[in-house]
Amino acid sequence: MYSFSIKCTTLPCKLTISLYRQCINLIEKKLTSCTFKALLLIITSIQISHAETSRLIPATPIQIYDIAVKNDPALGAATSAHLISQEETRQVYGALQPEINFTAELARNREDVETDGIGVAGLTYFDSNNVQLKVKQPVYRKDIYTKIDIAKAESIVADTVFKIEQQTLIIRVIKAYFSVLSADDNLKFAKAEKQTTYQQLNNIKRKYKVGKSTPADLQKSQASYYLSVAQTLTAEDIHQDALEGLTQLTAMKYLTLAKLSKSYTPNSLKPEKLEYWVNLAESNNLKLQASRHYISTLKYKIDEQKSNHYPTLDLVAKYRLEDTGGRFGNSITNDKSIGFELAIPIYKGGQVRSKVKTAMHKLNEAKFNLLKIRREVIRETRKSFRAISTSLNRIRALKQAVISSESALALIKKGFKAGIRTNADVFDAKREIFKAKRDYLADKYSYTINYLQLKNLTGSLNRDELLNINKWFTIPKTL
Repeated sequence: MYSFSIKCTTLPCKLTISLYRQCINLIEKKLTSCTFKALLLIITSIQISHAETSRLIPATPIQIYDIAVKNDPALGAATSAHLISQEETRQVYGALQPEINFTAELARNREDVETDGIGVAGLTYFDSNNVQLKVKQPVYRKDIYTKIDIAKAESIVADTVFKIEQQTLIIRVIKAYFSVLSADDNLKFAKAEKQTTYQQLNNIKRKYKVGKSTPADLQKSQASYYLSVAQTLTAEDIHQDALEGLTQLTAMKYLTLAKLSKSYTPNSLKPEKLEYWVNLAESNNLKLQASRHYISTLKYKIDEQKSNHYPTLDLVAKYRLEDTGGRFGNSITNDKSIGFELAIPIYKGGQVRSKVKTAMHKLNEAKFNLLKIRREVIRETRKSFRAISTSLNRIRALKQAVISSESALALIKKGFKAGIRTNADVFDAKREIFKAKRDYLADKYSYTINYLQLKNLTGSLNRDELLNINKWFTIPKTL
């Protein structure tokens, strides 16, 4: 008798499938047909869910971004808007193409004539048939020409907005990713704080029992412990919410994420000149580009309203065949015509002038909005530049703080063994190390986010930038 037990819920898909095939081959060789069918039914009932498996694999920022590109609703909506703009451009060009219409009419007629004079009175029934083919080709249409210009400009705006959403997704992914890492660091710090206060509380209790501690010391220690419990619960909730942020972007859940490598050392900006980055942002920022293209669109819309004063000229060809009966017999009419149709607008109650003024006001509004966006971009660029510089200096300082804290802990432990330091001193030193390490990592996260934000403001953020940063992430050895 042969017994097989396969547990594949935590195995990668390729390994699971390989084991599955090996088991099938072994069963085919060793077992009878009846037993084979029974075990085959059991094995095939194992559910291998790619989504569930991928949740157990530590994810890196680039992996989450690639998944978000496919699953993020905001980017999906921007993609649809981009495609809509392309179709609308094709529709405008279609207005210059020939328009062909065919109509047909088949009717049964009832004619009842009453007369006191000459003519034949009475009731008559007869059929009538009518078919018509009409071809219309625009020759001169100022309104269509301006609509084409508008469609081109709007298409450029839509392309730029789509690129903005692509860059924004990178920022949203990296912020959500670091929110999880930061929340995880805070949770570890909270748990360490909880453990430290718990040990302090036990130490105070022992001293209290032998009369070496006061009731006030005991109550103070208990308050510190329960406060750390509350802070740990809050940290756990924040950590869970941060994970939900990644789920919102990708429609997947993650149990663990790749961490920043300890060897990751941020570099200074090149060049380290603020005005260089400000000028680059003024030239290449996508929001500014979209606003400038939108202004071009509004200029064309002024021309569109003015075009309502212009005449239109169309080439029209018609063919009509009519077969009609009646009391005087059947008649067949065959008409063919080709010519030009000219329409000249004379007066529309002042609507055209008012619409032109409205379009001009919208143009002025857009110019003010462009000025507003420009100032915002300049301010945000300067802010990101300063934040990067501040983070670099803080990273250097906090690195030394971590080294000093570790050295201090080692000395305090020696002092404790020598009897000149207390447990409280050791606990406080450990707390300072945890805090310094947490803040050290937080500034690394802050630097990375501000660096990508600066790239975003200068219009140069893309997947390659994220890929370069992704190299500094390492997957934990133990899952």
